Amino acid sequence: MKLLAPLSLALAVACGPRPTGPGPARESTAEAGQAATHARRAECTLAATGCHGVDECHGRGICEAAPPTSDYGCGIPPHRVESCKADADCKSGEVCNPYVLGCEAGHRCEARCDTAGCQDGWACRADGRCSARRCPDEWSCADYGTCKPPQPGEGPLQGGRDWHGCMPLACKGDGDCPCAHCVNSSCTPIPGRCIEARG
Repeated sequence: MKLLAPLSLALAVACGPRPTGPGPARESTAEAGQAATHARRAECTLAATGCHGVDECHGRGICEAAPPTSDYGCGIPPHRVESCKADADCKSGEVCNPYVLGCEAGHRCEARCDTAGCQDGWACRADGRCSARRCPDEWSCADYGTCKPPQPGEGPLQGGRDWHGCMPLACKGDGDCPCAHCVNSSCTPIPGRCIEARG
């Protein structure tokens, strides 16, 4: 899906020839409180941009690591829109995907990713849907964290991982991240953006 990044679901980082991706989930483990020990790499040319915390949004919502084309949030609970239940409900060349966008959430028919493509950091799979490239084989966490794939029985985002399986480094500013942005005290390859908190 191009608008989810499921949401999240996914980006521009100018630190060399490596993939970029949707932003990591906010760190929720004890590691978030640890001081960052990885200083910015001298060769990093990433420009400072975007918000770093809610205080920089000046009442215009919350600060989240989110690409410009992703969900812009909603100040009220979203209403359900169920345009399909399975791929069979869609036209040829389409699949039934979950989505959240603005004040809507549900399922809708979207073009297969082998036609529509995927956002940066995501790959088109055999079922016609996009999914995040996973570390260590498809993705590098070196710019903003460490690779920690889920263990058996763990969810993809459990323990503060992002969709790529990376555990973001804690930070107080951009200079604490090897080559990434510091958003809400976690390093992320995606700049922060002020969006409406979902009600």
